[in-house]
Amino acid sequence: MKKKHIFSFILTVLIVLMHFMACKSATFSKRHSFANNQWASKDSITFEPEIKDASLNYEIILNLRHTQYYECKNIIFSMSITAPDGKLVSYEQFDMPLADNSGRWTGEWIGDIVDQKLTLKRNYKFAQAGKYIFRFGHQMRDKEKLHSVMSAELVIRQS
Repeated sequence: MKKKHIFSFILTVLIVLMHFMACKSATFSKRHSFANNQWASKDSITFEPEIKDASLNYEIILNLRHTQYYECKNIIFSMSITAPDGKLVSYEQFDMPLADNSGRWTGEWIGDIVDQKLTLKRNYKFAQAGKYIFRFGHQMRDKEKLHSVMSAELVIRQS
């Protein structure tokens, strides 16, 4: 029984340290939690990161958290980026795989919670410093609400 407690303690410490290290290196990291674990098609998520140095290259990542009860093997979503001067810089759609062909979740599991990570842009160069607006909306056909989607997190860090 004592070995089980030691293992649980070590695992908890490792998870906390990994989270701290990931957050420390991020230029921007913010999570949006969905009410009742539902992402409605009419609800877009907005993040407003401040980019201080436009001379650097950045990696843009979306972390998605869902439960094992999510009903699809993927999620299709759009992302728009608006520059500080109000101009639309980018609009793209992404198809994020969440499970393999056998239906097994591809992300990291903790209990019935699954964390997924998708790198949206690598070595991305912002045109100017300032506050950008990132908007995400789900584009799943015939699904007004996506159930069992807990949260989405935008992470921007130097490449």
